[in-house]
Amino acid sequence: GFSASGSLQGLGAGAAAGFEVVARAGKPEVRIGKDRLEFQVQSNRDGFLYVYLLSSGGDLFLLFPNALDKRNRINAGTPVSLPRPAWAMDAGGPAGFNEFVALVSQHERDFRAAGMQQDGVFGQFSPAILAALEAANTAGPSPLRGTPVCPGQAPCDDVFGVGSFKITEK
Repeated sequence: GFSASGSLQGLGAGAAAGFEVVARAGKPEVRIGKDRLEFQVQSNRDGFLYVYLLSSGGDLFLLFPNALDKRNRINAGTPVSLPRPAWAMDAGGPAGFNEFVALVSQHERDFRAAGMQQDGVFGQFSPAILAALEAANTAGPSPLRGTPVCPGQAPCDDVFGVGSFKITEK
């Protein structure tokens, strides 16, 4: 059956060979109500950074870029530390895992076809919509991946790399 965690892990399918994205937590374990969630992403190619979060509470977000911070360019070899101060994230619980996936794309991406809702600061994906999209397109790429925005509307290759990590909230 459908699982948001499975969708998230499926983002790596189709990643370009040699496109290396390394994402790691500042602290792999944080204390609820005391610590902040912090992480760093580095890519061996220039591109645009997208960070997904499946929270310990079961919600699936596009954490970055977001309503407060749209500057998602990443330069090869230059680490990006997130969250930035404008949208610092405290460990709010519940206890469990937060799963993060960092996707660096050669092109900017559009998530409208994945049913992303932008109600608050972060985009949010509905598990029900994702499950329906995946069921309708079992052979295709994960709808979570969005679609590349190609320059001048010409077709372009979807070139990207993916890294992932977890932060445990206790």
